[in-house]
Amino acid sequence: AFRAESAERLAQAVRIETISFDDMKGQVPVETDPRRQGFLKLRDHYETAYPLVHEHLRREIINVFGLLFTLEGTDHTLKPMILMAHTDVVPVAEETISQWAHPPFSGFIDGERVWGRGSIDCKNSLSAQLEAVELLLKAGFAPARTIILAYGFDEEINGLAGAKYLADTLYTRYGHNGAELIVDEGTGRDSSSGLPMAQVVVQEKGYTDIKITVSAPGGHSSIPPPHTAIGILAKIITAIEANPYSPALEDAHPLLEMLRCGARWNPNFDPWIKSALQHIDLFRDEIVAQLAADPETKNLIATSQAVDVVQGGTKVNALPESSHIVINHRIALHQSVAAVESHLLQLILPIAEHHLLGVTSLRSGGAPKQLQAPQSAWAVEMETLSSLEPTPRTPSGMGSSEAWDALAGTVRHVYSENVVVTPWVMAPNTDTRHYLNLTENVFRFNPGNMGIPKGLHTVNESFGIDAHVTLVSFYHEFIRNV
Repeated sequence: AFRAESAERLAQAVRIETISFDDMKGQVPVETDPRRQGFLKLRDHYETAYPLVHEHLRREIINVFGLLFTLEGTDHTLKPMILMAHTDVVPVAEETISQWAHPPFSGFIDGERVWGRGSIDCKNSLSAQLEAVELLLKAGFAPARTIILAYGFDEEINGLAGAKYLADTLYTRYGHNGAELIVDEGTGRDSSSGLPMAQVVVQEKGYTDIKITVSAPGGHSSIPPPHTAIGILAKIITAIEANPYSPALEDAHPLLEMLRCGARWNPNFDPWIKSALQHIDLFRDEIVAQLAADPETKNLIATSQAVDVVQGGTKVNALPESSHIVINHRIALHQSVAAVESHLLQLILPIAEHHLLGVTSLRSGGAPKQLQAPQSAWAVEMETLSSLEPTPRTPSGMGSSEAWDALAGTVRHVYSENVVVTPWVMAPNTDTRHYLNLTENVFRFNPGNMGIPKGLHTVNESFGIDAHVTLVSFYHEFIRNV
């Protein structure tokens, strides 16, 4: 009965549309926003579905749609634990709806899975946390350690209105390093290598979007210059894509520790890498080269770059006066936003000099800095639109912290004693970016996910019911163990 009832409660949450659209970035949330009415309906659903949570925990509404639950512990010398999730989901493209096996907000249950947007990212985690606390309260559980549930509503568009307000509230309340640990969404378990592993993200890559604009005099396209603004921009794009960032595997990189775990416990592990790991200083370059040959692991050890936006020209017979691109970067752990900016400028400056273009750079909100004096009306501007440095690494490995040992022990207790719990790194960024001053023990982990979840941010998103029930068990036991 619990399996079916729990699945239905998750399905009901999935049926409520709580979409974050890109144009909501920077908007002040208001309760009357017609596109955010779903967040109010979801709040009502949780209140009905989890009555004991709402009876025994203090619920606070943070910045209109954020949810903050607190179950006070009996021992106030213990730092609180924080479980996180977010209520918003990404949009569903209209042209893809026909590709879904079941409508994207149907919350359809086929007996094995719950289907719909948010079933993986991440109403499954949120519902499992509430289910676990509800069950504990029903059993009369009274924690020694304070338990905090923090749910933002705009993670998919950077969390500045949701998670940041929640984190600031908690920081004011508990202070610097005032929490014992945080668990948020992240990677999960994987057995593709033949060894069951739980990959706990202990570090996130950095992030920056950089806009490059070429400005030029306009005119009629019947009398064009040798290169238009778009043509020069194309040269810059070519230079960028011809000069990718170099990969590196430093001693503190989580991937290196994961490889060592695999070498120790997996009988099918690559024998050459196993031997090379024992002499890392001699074979580091060869290991990096082998990892870089696989796109998945390459992007864990190198800064990635993607020219995702290009715009220029408004009419076929008019020379473009301004053309621009936006490049998305996920910054490797050994690099920084400044390193990315420097790399791009080294590529831009020679092209600009050849075409007699002035060059300026700036960070969003800052003053422009002239790097190359203009010799004509043509110019290049590089603007850093957003920036996030790679996060600090969470202590990990047996005995590194009580928090890690509690997490790893709970994973093995719930899933299997044979599971190897290992640190991992993640390219996408989570709401934890706003919480980093609250604790050094920040874990991005959803053990309900097996491998790369199918349907994440695309068609046919769905989550297995058995996986959901076991996820409830994980949170249930983890809360008791911390």
